Amino acid sequence: MTTWRLDDQRLQAEDTLLSMCSDFSATYMAVSTLEHIVQDVPDTVTADTISALAVTLNRAVHKAQRQSFFLYRKAANALTDVVINDFPGPLGDAALGILKQIVTGHSGPVHRAAAEALGRLPVGIMPLELPPFPKIQSQGTTVDHLPQISWKQLDHAWNLPEGNPAWAGRSLKIEGPEDVVVIKFARADDRPDDLATETGWMRRLGDLAPSFPHRFDVPEALAVDGSDLFRIARLPVEPPEGEELHPELFAIAYRAGRDYFAYPNETSGGQLPPPDDIVEIIGRNAWLLGRLTAHGIIHTAPIPLFHNRSQRHRRDDAGVYIWSKAGRLDQWLASSRYPNLAKSGLRDFEHLEIFSGKTRDLYEQIGNHILSLMLVAGSYFRGRDTRRIGFDRSGNPVDARELFDPGLFTRLIEAIFSGYHEGFTGLPFQQDIPVDTARFVDRLIDEMGVDRHMEELLRVTDQEAMSDEMFREFLVSRGYSRAEADRMERGARDISTWTGPHLGGFNSQISLPELIRFTAAAAAFCISEKFTASDRQAEAA
Repeated sequence: MTTWRLDDQRLQAEDTLLSMCSDFSATYMAVSTLEHIVQDVPDTVTADTISALAVTLNRAVHKAQRQSFFLYRKAANALTDVVINDFPGPLGDAALGILKQIVTGHSGPVHRAAAEALGRLPVGIMPLELPPFPKIQSQGTTVDHLPQISWKQLDHAWNLPEGNPAWAGRSLKIEGPEDVVVIKFARADDRPDDLATETGWMRRLGDLAPSFPHRFDVPEALAVDGSDLFRIARLPVEPPEGEELHPELFAIAYRAGRDYFAYPNETSGGQLPPPDDIVEIIGRNAWLLGRLTAHGIIHTAPIPLFHNRSQRHRRDDAGVYIWSKAGRLDQWLASSRYPNLAKSGLRDFEHLEIFSGKTRDLYEQIGNHILSLMLVAGSYFRGRDTRRIGFDRSGNPVDARELFDPGLFTRLIEAIFSGYHEGFTGLPFQQDIPVDTARFVDRLIDEMGVDRHMEELLRVTDQEAMSDEMFREFLVSRGYSRAEADRMERGARDISTWTGPHLGGFNSQISLPELIRFTAAAAAFCISEKFTASDRQAEAA
């Protein structure tokens, strides 16, 4: 297409938007035209193009339209393309500033569109030269060649602590005064060689962690006859009810400091960590998550996040929470109880993966980290009195808001954002964080401190996918007595269970949209700041 024709189309589209057009279809077509021009002929973009797109994003006239998000996404993506094509440069600087202003000062679909657009900015991941994982010569569950060892032989080989072995889920812990040896078993339906992923990461991170400026205590992987994966001849203690271990008792083992099990939101000696300690622990773990992410190492489960646990077996997404969709968050307090971050640093390395996706995927992963850290921070205050949960004797939601300290919560939010930002970008964040902190903290306390949403429904569809035994066990796990569960008829009706607190009613949106807005803003700012960080670092040098 000739230059004059493109200029004519651009000018007409800009005029439509700058004249405050109130017709949605005309606005949408004008934005689409500018989006195509920005993508196909970026040299024709002018300051008026930027202004026209900014007007579209800042005006509220189209907010009520059902398709408004798609309009805003086109405008925001066009500005992102300008940033990519002209940064550092006056047009790129202007476009970036507009997107940041939208993320900081707006809400609703325009905020989401601008945050996701910033999340598209290309950032450089710093891949590390990591040693290969230990080779486990196995195929599925055929690992007969792996060493088998008795408990007595383990004690002799590793000089086990003098404490008695005790179960923690599927792991046996033997605690001493200063350290703990953990033997972690494969479950019945696990691929046993997958278990060695965790010790493989321990060996990798054990070499990396000393280079970090912050504490990160990586456990020491323990091997049997040179193999990280082995078999236990016989258990010294019977596993807890409900833990179905692999019949061959495949296991890995590691030695860790006692702080590896010192969760930031759990009492020790009847006391939670004091304020300064919890801020340091949360902020340091935020930094570690950010730094590993910058190296392309993603912790996929700082805490388990679900939209709906009861539908995991029939949903394509296994009920996993997708925070950008802002749906109801299942059992937020239970999910936060044993986070994969501790006083020692990050933990449970079986959830580490090498990043191989697009920046947009990185935006989602960073959001998972920020959201998880925020929930752990909120659970710290509820940990001051764990008995107060659910409904009171009159059937009213428990109100535990006085357990929260607004000032401390503010410090935790700042530690999460600044810690993650510095870990991910390599530079301290020297501006105000992108949220009205006082208002945000008030909303966090209102929702996290009052258990309004306790109900979970077991739909008929989900019941029909269960066997009778699975159905009864599910009800018992949700608080029904064995006799009550036996009397229930599977598939007869939807059944209410009380498994909260949740953030939002069953099959509804999250009751705390401000948390999603902050998560989006934090992820967007981390990516946009990393995009520009190379120029700032070059100037500093």
